[in-house]
Amino acid sequence: MDKDDYRNTTYCQKLEKINEKKLALKIKIRQDGHPRTENFYEIIRDHYKRDYLNIYNQKCSYCGVSVLTTGYHLFEIDHYKNKASYPTVAAAGEIDNLVLSCYTCNRGKSKLEIVDKYLDKLQPDNSGIRGFFYRDKDYSIKISDEYSKDTDIIKFYKSLKLDYEFRRIDFLLLNMDGLYHKLKEGKLKTKIGELKGILKEKRALIYTTRE
Repeated sequence: MDKDDYRNTTYCQKLEKINEKKLALKIKIRQDGHPRTENFYEIIRDHYKRDYLNIYNQKCSYCGVSVLTTGYHLFEIDHYKNKASYPTVAAAGEIDNLVLSCYTCNRGKSKLEIVDKYLDKLQPDNSGIRGFFYRDKDYSIKISDEYSKDTDIIKFYKSLKLDYEFRRIDFLLLNMDGLYHKLKEGKLKTKIGELKGILKEKRALIYTTRE
């Protein structure tokens, strides 16, 4: 388990140079025939989604769930600061305001207005968000002691459903997947593969019930 980032397991590739990678994608999009584009939301969603997934190591920037667990179709491009906060739709779609999100985090966050004092710190491209949440021994996402009674952080935490039971299974599945790919072929690898299948079925049941 990565003690510095609740979104990572021991085997996860760390999120690095997110803003540099987004800038590189922005340049690529302009060179590909969109030189005057300011609103990148639809272009990334419709044509560059896989590129965006790779920037985030194919994981939700908020909770850390992997595309391997939920599937490609349940990943979305999220406006971090909601569209209503901007004077125009185009301004809201600037690439710096777009982050990769799983369906649950994106729809839960929806029109949530994040208070100014936490706006930069909770932006998942920055390292600050790691200081608000951590993984407990049972793999649950918990609010750090310093913010455990902060109503704004609790609202963010609850809105994104970071307290839901399937978050534990998501993390366990991600950890098992990392171990699975490190192991050589054999009985242990086969057993872990079987357990992954069982956990995915349990996750689907819990997810459907909570949603």
